[in-house]
Amino acid sequence: MNRAEERFYQIAAQEVAEKRFSQGIMAKALVESRGQEKETILSYIKLRVQQLADEENRRLRHEQVIASNRASEAKRAALRHWWKSKISPSRSGNVLLFTVFLPVGVLVGIVAGIKAIQIFLFNSGVSRAADAAPEQEVNVKNTTR
Repeated sequence: MNRAEERFYQIAAQEVAEKRFSQGIMAKALVESRGQEKETILSYIKLRVQQLADEENRRLRHEQVIASNRASEAKRAALRHWWKSKISPSRSGNVLLFTVFLPVGVLVGIVAGIKAIQIFLFNSGVSRAADAAPEQEVNVKNTTR
């Protein structure tokens, strides 16, 4: 038996000695013991110790969640601090470079590439049309004569 469990039994025994029972637990103990007085007291102690243990476990889990949340928040704060140190006012040129000029440069490069492809396709299409145009004129001249 660990110290916490021993403490729970002490609490339950003190409640029995003072006849200060939890009504819900006493009702369940009476049902389980079918009204026999000694068994009711034993059942009450068992149920009360279980209730106290469950409450302690919930409290410990809650504390673990809070500690975990605090640790996560501390990590996020450290990361924000690190990031802000990398983007300090003394390095504002880097901020402009990576947040404004680099994306604009990439966008301009993409647009220029698309334009070059369009010009290439247009020029190759024009030369084909120019090659085909004399034949069409010949055909038109032949049909009009």
